[in-house]
Amino acid sequence: MKEKDIADAVHISAKYLYKLFKEELEQSPSQYLNTYRIYCAKKLLLGETLSIKEVAVAVGIPDPDYFCRVFQKHSNGVSPTQYRKSRQHLVTLKKADISDIPEEN
Repeated sequence: MKEKDIADAVHISAKYLYKLFKEELEQSPSQYLNTYRIYCAKKLLLGETLSIKEVAVAVGIPDPDYFCRVFQKHSNGVSPTQYRKSRQHLVTLKKADISDIPEEN
């Protein structure tokens, strides 16, 4: 989705939309959208079921190479694969914590 499409949907000019985003959020609409896309991608990467390409498409970036560049830009140089591997132990720990809770009688 382009900034103009968003502006048209809310019946304002693209220039005014840009100005509002900069004033309120200190970033452009496209920067905000990419930040949100990477936030969603990080959640999806914690699961093992989707490939990097599938995660990219799911968050609205159909080009996996571009997705990886955007991801790294928003993640201090960490690739999606590195992120998934570094967080995998946390997912394992959470699963172990849940299964270790004794059942109440």
